[in-house]
Amino acid sequence: MNKEWHILYTNPRAEKRVLSYLQKYNFESYLPLLNIKTKWSDRWKMVEKPMFTSYVFVKISYWEDKNKILILPGIHHIVFYKGIPAVLENEIIEMMKILVVNFGEKIQVIKDENLQPGKILEIKHGNFKGHKAEVVEIKNKTYVVMNLPMMGQQARTEIKIEDLGLEEGWNK
Repeated sequence: MNKEWHILYTNPRAEKRVLSYLQKYNFESYLPLLNIKTKWSDRWKMVEKPMFTSYVFVKISYWEDKNKILILPGIHHIVFYKGIPAVLENEIIEMMKILVVNFGEKIQVIKDENLQPGKILEIKHGNFKGHKAEVVEIKNKTYVVMNLPMMGQQARTEIKIEDLGLEEGWNK
């Protein structure tokens, strides 16, 4: 039984609940939490937030434990990379733990929005909702130039980033 670190994608804001279920059922798991100073309407407050939104790490034997994991509330799916379950080395988890403990207040996580040229994404809103398009160029933080394949020709348009489906699985 070879256990490896896998990545779980959770439902929105369910990371801590998923972690508690995993621990309840004796799965070795890790959720890197950062203390972030947040402005409320009347004061500043330190809030504990996941380092990676919607992700929890679990050490399992994939083929033996996947069904036990996937039935737990709050877990959306196990993350795959290039058609196989994504696996993290022990060293990466250990480095993450050291990073959070020693530099937690200085960590800034920059989300890679999967907006590299050539990436195929689904359009979630607007006139092209439900269609797939290829990222050609990132103009600024608001717009992306997309290729829309039609009848063997290319039409290019600017689409707002928030109208794109930035989900896993939209590979070219």
